[in-house]
Amino acid sequence: RYEARVEILTPDAYADLQAKQRFASTRIRELWAAVRTHRKDAIEKFWKDLDGKSPIVEPYPGDPKDVLVTFVYRSKGPYVGMFGGDGFREQPLVRLGDSDLWTLSMRVPADSRLDYAFVVANSPPDAHRPFTKGFAPDPRFMGRQLDPNNKTQRFGLSRANLPGAAPQPWIEPKADVAKGKITPLKIASKLLEEDRNIGVYTPPGYDPKKRYPLVIAFDGEVYGLEPMVLMPLPTILDNLIAAKKIPPVVAALVANQGTRVRDLPGSAPFSAFLATELVPKMRADYRAGMTAADTIVTGSSFGGLCSAYTALHHSNVIGNVLSQSGSYQYKLGEIENDISPSVEGGWLIRDYATSKKLPIRFYLDAGRFEEDLTTSNRHMRDVLVAKGYPVTYAEFSGGHDYWMWRHTIADGLVALLKKP
Repeated sequence: RYEARVEILTPDAYADLQAKQRFASTRIRELWAAVRTHRKDAIEKFWKDLDGKSPIVEPYPGDPKDVLVTFVYRSKGPYVGMFGGDGFREQPLVRLGDSDLWTLSMRVPADSRLDYAFVVANSPPDAHRPFTKGFAPDPRFMGRQLDPNNKTQRFGLSRANLPGAAPQPWIEPKADVAKGKITPLKIASKLLEEDRNIGVYTPPGYDPKKRYPLVIAFDGEVYGLEPMVLMPLPTILDNLIAAKKIPPVVAALVANQGTRVRDLPGSAPFSAFLATELVPKMRADYRAGMTAADTIVTGSSFGGLCSAYTALHHSNVIGNVLSQSGSYQYKLGEIENDISPSVEGGWLIRDYATSKKLPIRFYLDAGRFEEDLTTSNRHMRDVLVAKGYPVTYAEFSGGHDYWMWRHTIADGLVALLKKP
C-alpha cells in the first residue's frame, strides 16, 4: 500500500526553509528576512551595528565548546572570498540575495584566535595554480582587503580573539622581572663556508662557573634579534625563569640570514653546523648544553622540521625537540621543483619509523586550522609514541602563526626542562 502526501509551503515558509539551508547564522537569517520584506534600511542598520563587533560570534547549537563565527563583507562585485579563518585556502562568501552584502560562517572552537582577510575578484580562484619556483606570492592574497568593522589588525590581516581564547601571560616585559642579556656572536663556519650570526641570551644573574641548559632557536631575527619581534623569546625566558616555571637557561638565537629555505628543510650541513660547531662553542664559552639531555632545539614550521631532523642525526648532542607546527608534510625539493600532488610527503616521519629509538624527548604542537600540516603532526606524534619516545603533544585553536607559537612555546619549554 502506498500513500501520497503533499506538503504545501507558502512563499514565506519556503523562503525561511531556504534561509535555514543556506545561512547557519541566526543574525544573518534575521537580516535575510528583513531584506525579503523590502526593508530598505535593514542592511545599512545591520552594517552600522556591526562596526567594531566583527566577526559575529554566536553559540553553536548543542556544543558549548564551539561557536559559530560569521564573517561579513560588502562589495558590488560578482565574487568575494576570504583567506584564513579555519584554514589556509581561499573560501567563497555567499551573497545575501541580490544585495551587496556577503557572508561566510564556520564552526570553530570557542578558544580560537583567527587571522583573515577578504578578496574581491571577478571569479573564484583556479583549482590549480601554475608552479612557480620558490615562495612566489599569491596575487589574490597580495590584493587582500581587511575587515572594515574589525579594528584589530596586524601584519596585513584582520585578527579575532574569540571570548574563550586563553591569555598569553609570558610574552610582555614585566617591570618587576629582571631581564637577561643578549650578546652577539659570530661563528666562522667551515661546514657552511660562511659566517653565522648568533644572539646569545644569558639569564639574569648568569654565573660563568655554573652549568646551564641550552635552548637553540632558529629564525633568530624574529625570535628576538631584531626590533620586529614576532616571537619574543628573551622576554618569555625572563618571565618563565622569574616565575620558577623553568630553571635559568642560556639560549642561542640562530639568525637565518636569508638562507632559511636552504638550511631548515632537512639540510645535513646545517644540522652538522649546529651539532659540531655551535654546540661546542656554547659549551666552551657559556657552559651551556653540556649534555644532550640539557640541550633543546626549537623552531616553527620548517624550523620544527629541522629540529626533529637535527636530533635524529645528532642525538649524541641534542636530546630535546620543541617543534611548533613542524612541516612534516613537506616533500623534499618541492620549493624548487614542480612535484606532483600525488607524491607522498612525510619523509622525516618515515625516517623515524624505520630507525632505532634514540634518547630524544619531544614537545610537538600544531594548529587545528593547518590542514595537511595538522594531519602530519598527528602522524608524527603517533609514530613517535609507537616507537616509545617520550612525547608531549598539544593542539591550539589557531593557524600557522607566530601569534600562536609565541604563546605555546612556553608550554614546550616547561615540558622539556622538567627533569624526566
